[in-house]
Amino acid sequence: MISFEQRRASYVSSNSDEMNTYALLLQAYSKEKLNTALIDKCINDYNVNKTAKKDNDFNIIMMIRLLYLSSLNNMSETDTIYSLMSTALKDQKFWLSKNEQEQCFWSENHMICYLSSWFLWLQYSKQTDKQCNDLLITYLTAKTKYLFYECFSQVYNMYTLSALLNLYDFSKNTQIKELAKSCIDILIEHFLQIITLNGSIYCASARTYNRCKISSDGNNCNKLMYLLTGLNGEKKLSPIGAFFSTTSYVPTQDYTRYHSKFDKTIKISHDEKDFDTIYKNLSFVDKTVFQWSAGNYFNSENVADTVKLMDSYNLWSHKHFNLDPYATILKIVPKEVITYSSNTVEAFTGGSPLCDINYHIYNNNYFTLTSMENYKKGKLGAQQFPWVANVGGISVFTQSGKISTIGDLHEVIGNSHLPYVKQEKNVLMVMYNPDELIRYSKSKANLDLTVYLNWSGFDNEDRMVNKRWFFGEKITNNTSVFIAVYSTDGIADSEDKTISNSAALHGWAVIVSDSFEYNDFRTFKESVLKQMKISFKKVKSKNTISKILSLDTYYCGNLEFNDISIEMKWKL
Repeated sequence: MISFEQRRASYVSSNSDEMNTYALLLQAYSKEKLNTALIDKCINDYNVNKTAKKDNDFNIIMMIRLLYLSSLNNMSETDTIYSLMSTALKDQKFWLSKNEQEQCFWSENHMICYLSSWFLWLQYSKQTDKQCNDLLITYLTAKTKYLFYECFSQVYNMYTLSALLNLYDFSKNTQIKELAKSCIDILIEHFLQIITLNGSIYCASARTYNRCKISSDGNNCNKLMYLLTGLNGEKKLSPIGAFFSTTSYVPTQDYTRYHSKFDKTIKISHDEKDFDTIYKNLSFVDKTVFQWSAGNYFNSENVADTVKLMDSYNLWSHKHFNLDPYATILKIVPKEVITYSSNTVEAFTGGSPLCDINYHIYNNNYFTLTSMENYKKGKLGAQQFPWVANVGGISVFTQSGKISTIGDLHEVIGNSHLPYVKQEKNVLMVMYNPDELIRYSKSKANLDLTVYLNWSGFDNEDRMVNKRWFFGEKITNNTSVFIAVYSTDGIADSEDKTISNSAALHGWAVIVSDSFEYNDFRTFKESVLKQMKISFKKVKSKNTISKILSLDTYYCGNLEFNDISIEMKWKL
């Protein structure tokens, strides 16, 4: 089998002549003459973003890497690069200051891109900054303890990883270098756990984009997975491909152990109440910025800190807060009363915190089933991807709000109301029940509350079996992967093949398997229909003291299939 070093060499040699600024990293790594036109373009791209008042940290981490690689390899262009960067970065901010209106220093990926670049830019000039060092060490230490808030994000984790590679490769501070390596190990381990034998990736995520939900081809992340495993053939130049093919970090993880009924639940993040303890070494401003990196903005636990910082730093007009879901929140609740109304409007404000995540992985041969269990159910989403089945390279999932790469529902929201998910091995149950305030405000907030099933690309399928079931088969590398999806009253299969359930309260069930367990598609379907016992219903609790007192009502789900049993209960 081809080794990592062989894949790296192939990737570098086949992409170093590309007319793409990231090719500069490959040229510097290989000690080839740098393309001066691309150097000019690199600086120009940064300046264009700066003039357009866009975040430019992704440009900066690339420039920092180019500078260090060229310097370490004694390239003749190093002084020119440093001079150009000195001019470009002379008034660059790397951390939040008063009256900031454009740069986002606080989402987890942007934070490490800015902090790592700040640290390495100072280091190159033989300077240090105590605040920078403290913030950076705090960030890295928190990740080694609580993992990444933007967990399993094919989009954002790639930029986070790029910044971490810069720190590992170039930091002269041993503590920072070792912490960066630990963080890199975590991210790589996570993605190796969810890639299938055919090299495809779909995974539940704390933050993602629609393109990563519905296609496993062409994404930035795929180039990392090619270099790590060789399971896919994606060798084109991309940001993470350029960073990882030029790093001194050598991956040693064995991904093959994750492909045989691998079943694991990972506790990610921490409680919303723990920020004061975890970040107790930081000032109020810096601690609040770290709260924001976990999506804790207007939730009841942290809203007072958010309002205080936004008032004192004049951030209410910052472009970040003009995006969904924050614009939606502020349209429903005026900023003057949001602190006192946060509990009342928790349906809109409580879905963004990336805290207390139970992330479940089941990986077997050519399929995976991943989910974020019992997470923020009923609340407005904020880019979360609650569950997905990778069926031999096909993505199957439900989403509240229409699924579209263009975006009938803005992808920064992702779900108009988050589900209640519970998973056992290769079987999963899902409940939907939008909060009453979301139902009441759906017109004003322009929310589509219908739940849609992403279902396409199968080699064989059976739809609306017994008016409830959908069965699919995907054949990959002479192996059949099967999926069965069940839904309750309200399920519809329209003429344009759109599958949806518009009932306000409803449930779904999912089973994924393959031809190693069942001989063929027909056998799988017959076995599921015969052996599956499933029910979703409203149940009133029993009051043993008095029949007069009002009773609580629950939406209950029960499932039994082979040796798997799942029970769910949602108080109405």
